[in-house]
Amino acid sequence: MAEGFTSSSLTASDVNYISLDTAKAIGLIGIFIKPIELFVWGIYMLISFLLIFPKKSFARQLFFGTLTVVSFILLLYTASIPFCFGLTLGGFGPIGFILQSLLACYFIFSAFRGSVDSLKSELYGVSSESSAKEPGS
Repeated sequence: MAEGFTSSSLTASDVNYISLDTAKAIGLIGIFIKPIELFVWGIYMLISFLLIFPKKSFARQLFFGTLTVVSFILLLYTASIPFCFGLTLGGFGPIGFILQSLLACYFIFSAFRGSVDSLKSELYGVSSESSAKEPGS
C-alpha cells in the first residue's frame, strides 16, 4: 500500500521515476485513505464469501454477482486515489492541482445540472429557462 512511501528512511535513490516529494504525498494520502480502503476491502471479501454458497434463484445470484463487481470497482478506485493525487500534485504542482480540482468540480456540477434539467423537462414538460422566468412576464 501507499503508506510505505511515508517512511523517514525513504531517500531520493529509492525513488526512480517520480520526485521524492511526490512519493511522500502519495504516502500521506495513503494514510488517510487506508481506513476507507480496508472497509471496502472487507465488504468485497464478505460479498465474495457469500457468493460461494449457491442461491435459490438466479436473480439473487445475479444480484450478489453485481454487488461483487461494484465492490471490486470501488476497491479499485479507492486504491488508486493516493497515486492519482500524488502524481497530479507532482506533475502540476499545488496551484495546478487546485485549478484542476476546481475545473473538475465545475464540470461535475455542470453535468449534474444538465441531468437535473433534462429530468425536469421529461417529468414536467418545462425547460429550465421558462422555470427561471418570473410568473408575470
